[in-house]
Amino acid sequence: MTSRPERLNPNLIVGRKAQVVLEVVDTTEDLLALQFVFEDKTSALFTIWTDWTLVLDTRPDDGVPDYFWPPENHAQRPLGIKVPQGGLEILSVAARTNDIGELTGADITAGPHLIALRIFAGDLALTIE
Repeated sequence: MTSRPERLNPNLIVGRKAQVVLEVVDTTEDLLALQFVFEDKTSALFTIWTDWTLVLDTRPDDGVPDYFWPPENHAQRPLGIKVPQGGLEILSVAARTNDIGELTGADITAGPHLIALRIFAGDLALTIE
């Protein structure tokens, strides 16, 4: 059984440089997670947990986590952000909460990009500026 990842601890990734930025999607192309893959092939995923809150899961690898089951129904695809040589530095992660204090989003500054993640009715939404 997989233990619950961190609710959100920006110190886990702020200052790190991503070599690849990916979306994890299911067979219907629904967004399930945002994944940053670092130079040492470890990764960090922002995803919705079973209680519909946003979590940050740091991983020892760059694959799709086993809690996305079955594996053949999930895939990684590039987010479409240009990653400069040397990596895309994660500059900040700001938590966003709903009216009752549940974590329902994050604003991630990665290099020149602001990536906004939000949970709406159990679905993950992402915008990039």
